Amino acid sequence: MEIYRLGRTDPEAIDLSLRRERERRFLSSERKKLDDLLFIYEPTESFSINRDRDMESVRKATENEFRHYIAEKDIPIIKTKRGGGMIWHGPGQVCLAPLINLERMKINGPDYTCVLEHACIEVLRHFNIAAVTNRYIAGAQGAWLEGKDQVKRKIAFLGWSCARSMAIHGCAINVCPDLYPFSLIDPCNLKGVEVTSMDRNLLKHPTIEEVGKIASEIFIDLLYKQNKLKSPESSRDFYLG
Repeated sequence: MEIYRLGRTDPEAIDLSLRRERERRFLSSERKKLDDLLFIYEPTESFSINRDRDMESVRKATENEFRHYIAEKDIPIIKTKRGGGMIWHGPGQVCLAPLINLERMKINGPDYTCVLEHACIEVLRHFNIAAVTNRYIAGAQGAWLEGKDQVKRKIAFLGWSCARSMAIHGCAINVCPDLYPFSLIDPCNLKGVEVTSMDRNLLKHPTIEEVGKIASEIFIDLLYKQNKLKSPESSRDFYLG
Protein backbone atom coordinates (compact mmCIF):
# COMPACT_ATOMS: atom_id res chain seq x y z
CA MET A 1 0.00 0.00 0.00
CA GLU A 2 1.21 3.50 -0.83
CA ILE A 3 0.59 5.96 2.01
CA TYR A 4 0.56 9.70 1.27
CA ARG A 5 0.73 12.06 4.24
CA LEU A 6 -0.42 15.31 2.73
CA GLY A 7 -0.73 17.82 5.55
CA ARG A 8 -3.49 20.40 5.16
CA THR A 9 -5.23 19.77 1.84
CA ASP A 10 -8.35 20.81 -0.04
CA PRO A 11 -10.94 17.98 0.19
CA GLU A 12 -12.14 18.73 -3.34
CA ALA A 13 -8.61 18.11 -4.65
CA ILE A 14 -8.56 14.77 -2.80
CA ASP A 15 -11.92 13.80 -4.29
CA LEU A 16 -10.76 14.69 -7.80
CA SER A 17 -7.47 12.79 -7.38
CA LEU A 18 -9.22 9.66 -6.13
CA ARG A 19 -11.81 9.66 -8.91
CA ARG A 20 -9.18 10.24 -11.60
CA GLU A 21 -6.96 7.48 -10.23
CA ARG A 22 -9.91 5.10 -10.05
CA GLU A 23 -10.79 5.85 -13.67
CA ARG A 24 -7.16 5.31 -14.69
CA ARG A 25 -7.20 1.92 -13.00
CA PHE A 26 -10.45 0.94 -14.72
CA LEU A 27 -8.60 1.26 -18.03
CA SER A 28 -5.39 -0.41 -16.91
CA SER A 29 -4.71 -4.05 -17.69
CA GLU A 30 -2.47 -4.06 -14.60
CA ARG A 31 -5.07 -2.78 -12.13
CA LYS A 32 -5.12 -5.98 -10.07
CA LYS A 33 -1.38 -5.58 -9.50
CA LEU A 34 -1.42 -1.89 -8.55
CA ASP A 35 -0.90 -0.98 -4.91
CA ASP A 36 -3.84 0.35 -2.96
CA LEU A 37 -3.55 3.99 -1.88
CA LEU A 38 -4.15 5.81 1.38
CA PHE A 39 -4.28 9.59 1.61
CA ILE A 40 -4.02 11.01 5.14
CA TYR A 41 -4.70 14.72 5.45
CA GLU A 42 -6.08 17.59 7.51
CA PRO A 43 -8.81 19.21 5.41
CA THR A 44 -9.28 22.84 4.59
CA GLU A 45 -12.75 24.10 5.44
CA SER A 46 -15.75 23.05 3.34
CA PHE A 47 -19.21 21.58 3.50
CA SER A 48 -19.86 18.58 1.28
CA ILE A 49 -23.08 17.05 0.02
CA ASN A 50 -23.86 13.84 -1.81
CA ARG A 51 -27.07 15.02 -3.51
CA ASP A 52 -28.74 18.40 -3.98
CA ARG A 53 -31.43 17.51 -1.46
CA ASP A 54 -28.74 17.17 1.22
CA MET A 55 -28.99 20.97 1.48
CA GLU A 56 -32.11 20.23 3.52
CA SER A 57 -29.69 19.26 6.30
CA VAL A 58 -29.13 22.94 7.03
CA ARG A 59 -31.14 23.47 10.20
CA LYS A 60 -34.14 25.73 9.68
CA ALA A 61 -33.39 27.64 12.87
CA THR A 62 -29.88 28.49 11.65
CA GLU A 63 -30.44 28.81 7.89
CA ASN A 64 -29.63 32.54 7.76
CA GLU A 65 -26.66 32.00 10.08
CA PHE A 66 -25.40 29.22 7.78
CA ARG A 67 -25.63 31.42 4.68
CA HIS A 68 -23.87 34.27 6.45
CA TYR A 69 -21.13 31.92 7.68
CA ILE A 70 -20.26 30.44 4.29
CA ALA A 71 -20.45 33.85 2.58
CA GLU A 72 -18.29 35.62 5.16
CA LYS A 73 -15.60 32.93 5.14
CA ASP A 74 -15.99 32.03 1.44
CA ILE A 75 -16.50 28.35 2.30
CA PRO A 76 -17.26 26.06 -0.66
CA ILE A 77 -20.06 23.52 -0.77
CA ILE A 78 -18.60 20.50 -2.56
CA LYS A 79 -20.79 17.99 -4.35
CA THR A 80 -19.25 14.54 -4.11
CA LYS A 81 -20.33 10.93 -4.57
CA ARG A 82 -18.68 9.70 -1.39
CA GLY A 83 -22.01 9.08 0.38
CA GLY A 84 -22.78 9.99 3.96
CA GLY A 85 -25.00 13.07 3.51
CA MET A 86 -24.04 16.65 4.35
CA ILE A 87 -20.97 17.12 6.50
CA TRP A 88 -18.44 19.78 7.45
CA HIS A 89 -14.71 19.23 7.06
CA GLY A 90 -12.00 21.53 8.29
CA PRO A 91 -8.79 22.08 10.24
CA GLY A 92 -8.54 19.97 13.37
CA GLN A 93 -9.79 16.81 11.68
CA VAL A 94 -7.83 13.79 10.48
CA CYS A 95 -9.18 12.29 7.25
CA LEU A 96 -8.33 8.88 5.84
CA ALA A 97 -9.14 8.60 2.15
CA PRO A 98 -8.16 5.19 0.74
CA LEU A 99 -8.49 3.74 -2.73
CA ILE A 100 -8.99 0.01 -2.18
CA ASN A 101 -9.60 -2.82 -4.63
CA LEU A 102 -12.28 -4.67 -2.66
CA GLU A 103 -12.46 -7.53 -5.14
CA ARG A 104 -8.76 -8.28 -4.74
CA MET A 105 -9.10 -7.99 -0.97
CA LYS A 106 -12.20 -10.24 -1.06
CA ILE A 107 -14.13 -7.79 1.13
CA ASN A 108 -17.78 -6.84 0.58
CA GLY A 109 -19.32 -3.43 1.22
CA PRO A 110 -20.75 -4.04 4.72
CA ASP A 111 -17.48 -5.58 5.91
CA TYR A 112 -15.50 -2.63 4.53
CA THR A 113 -17.80 -0.23 6.38
CA CYS A 114 -17.05 -2.20 9.55
CA VAL A 115 -13.30 -1.90 8.91
CA LEU A 116 -13.57 1.89 8.63
CA GLU A 117 -15.88 2.18 11.61
CA HIS A 118 -13.77 0.02 13.89
CA ALA A 119 -10.59 1.75 12.76
CA CYS A 120 -12.04 5.01 14.12
CA ILE A 121 -13.07 3.33 17.38
CA GLU A 122 -9.64 1.71 17.84
CA VAL A 123 -7.84 4.98 17.16
CA LEU A 124 -9.90 6.68 19.85
CA ARG A 125 -9.30 3.77 22.23
CA HIS A 126 -5.56 4.14 21.65
CA PHE A 127 -5.88 7.67 23.05
CA ASN A 128 -8.03 6.50 26.00
CA ILE A 129 -11.40 7.53 24.60
CA ALA A 130 -14.10 4.87 24.74
CA ALA A 131 -16.20 5.13 21.58
CA VAL A 132 -19.07 2.94 20.40
CA THR A 133 -21.11 2.27 17.29
CA ASN A 134 -24.68 3.53 16.99
CA ARG A 135 -26.30 1.12 14.56
CA TYR A 136 -29.74 1.44 16.10
CA ILE A 137 -30.18 4.55 13.93
CA ALA A 138 -30.19 4.16 10.13
CA GLY A 139 -27.26 5.92 8.50
CA ALA A 140 -25.45 6.48 11.80
CA GLN A 141 -22.20 4.71 10.91
CA GLY A 142 -19.15 6.12 12.59
CA ALA A 143 -17.93 6.49 16.16
CA TRP A 144 -19.93 7.92 19.04
CA LEU A 145 -19.29 8.89 22.65
CA GLU A 146 -21.93 8.50 25.31
CA GLY A 147 -21.71 11.14 28.02
CA LYS A 148 -22.85 11.10 31.61
CA ASP A 149 -26.07 12.75 30.40
CA GLN A 150 -26.75 9.60 28.30
CA VAL A 151 -26.55 11.64 25.09
CA LYS A 152 -24.57 10.08 22.24
CA ARG A 153 -22.36 12.57 20.42
CA LYS A 154 -20.67 11.81 17.12
CA ILE A 155 -16.88 12.08 16.99
CA ALA A 156 -15.98 10.27 13.74
CA PHE A 157 -17.71 10.12 10.37
CA LEU A 158 -17.82 7.65 7.47
CA GLY A 159 -18.44 8.28 3.79
CA TRP A 160 -17.25 6.19 0.85
CA SER A 161 -18.35 5.04 -2.58
CA CYS A 162 -17.60 2.07 -4.79
CA ALA A 163 -17.58 1.48 -8.54
CA ARG A 164 -16.48 -1.76 -10.18
CA SER A 165 -15.09 -2.98 -6.84
CA MET A 166 -12.88 0.09 -6.39
CA ALA A 167 -13.70 1.93 -3.14
CA ILE A 168 -12.71 5.56 -2.53
CA HIS A 169 -12.95 7.94 0.45
CA GLY A 170 -13.22 6.71 4.01
CA CYS A 171 -13.50 8.43 7.39
CA ALA A 172 -12.83 11.58 9.39
CA ILE A 173 -12.00 11.90 13.10
CA ASN A 174 -12.55 15.10 15.07
CA VAL A 175 -9.31 15.83 16.90
CA CYS A 176 -9.54 19.55 17.72
CA PRO A 177 -11.81 21.28 15.18
CA ASP A 178 -14.07 24.28 15.69
CA LEU A 179 -17.42 22.57 16.36
CA TYR A 180 -19.49 25.65 15.54
CA PRO A 181 -20.15 24.69 11.89
CA PHE A 182 -21.70 21.39 13.01
CA SER A 183 -24.31 23.36 14.99
CA LEU A 184 -25.61 24.82 11.72
CA ILE A 185 -26.47 21.49 10.10
CA ASP A 186 -27.80 18.01 10.80
CA PRO A 187 -24.54 16.11 10.18
CA CYS A 188 -24.93 13.11 7.89
CA ASN A 189 -28.64 14.06 7.60
CA LEU A 190 -29.25 12.88 11.18
CA LYS A 191 -31.74 15.18 12.90
CA GLY A 192 -30.60 16.82 16.11
CA VAL A 193 -27.24 15.04 16.31
CA GLU A 194 -24.63 16.60 18.59
CA VAL A 195 -20.94 16.45 17.71
CA THR A 196 -17.83 16.29 19.90
CA SER A 197 -14.07 15.98 19.50
CA MET A 198 -11.00 14.47 21.12
CA ASP A 199 -9.93 17.76 22.70
CA ARG A 200 -13.31 18.00 24.47
CA ASN A 201 -12.67 14.64 26.12
CA LEU A 202 -8.97 14.75 27.00
CA LEU A 203 -6.92 17.03 29.24
CA LYS A 204 -4.30 17.14 26.49
CA HIS A 205 -5.19 16.04 23.00
CA PRO A 206 -2.68 14.48 20.56
CA THR A 207 -1.46 16.29 17.48
CA ILE A 208 -2.96 15.82 14.03
CA GLU A 209 0.23 14.06 12.97
CA GLU A 210 0.09 11.64 15.91
CA VAL A 211 -3.54 10.72 15.22
CA GLY A 212 -2.86 10.35 11.49
CA LYS A 213 0.04 7.98 12.08
CA ILE A 214 -1.90 5.74 14.48
CA ALA A 215 -4.99 5.85 12.25
CA SER A 216 -3.09 4.65 9.19
CA GLU A 217 -1.50 1.78 11.12
CA ILE A 218 -4.79 0.64 12.64
CA PHE A 219 -6.73 0.92 9.36
CA ILE A 220 -4.20 -1.17 7.43
CA ASP A 221 -4.03 -3.77 10.20
CA LEU A 222 -7.83 -4.13 10.36
CA LEU A 223 -8.13 -4.23 6.58
CA TYR A 224 -5.78 -7.18 6.30
CA LYS A 225 -7.23 -8.95 9.32
CA GLN A 226 -10.70 -8.72 7.76
CA ASN A 227 -9.35 -10.57 4.75
CA LYS A 228 -7.33 -12.92 6.99
CA LEU A 229 -4.17 -11.84 5.20
CA LYS A 230 -0.86 -10.97 6.76
CA SER A 231 -0.39 -7.23 6.97
CA PRO A 232 2.31 -6.00 4.61
CA GLU A 233 5.67 -5.85 6.34
CA SER A 234 6.31 -2.48 4.78
CA SER A 235 4.36 0.20 2.99
CA ARG A 236 5.72 3.00 0.90
CA ASP A 237 5.30 6.17 2.91
CA PHE A 238 5.34 9.60 1.23
CA TYR A 239 5.34 12.91 3.13
CA LEU A 240 4.02 15.61 0.84
CA GLY A 241 2.66 18.20 3.31
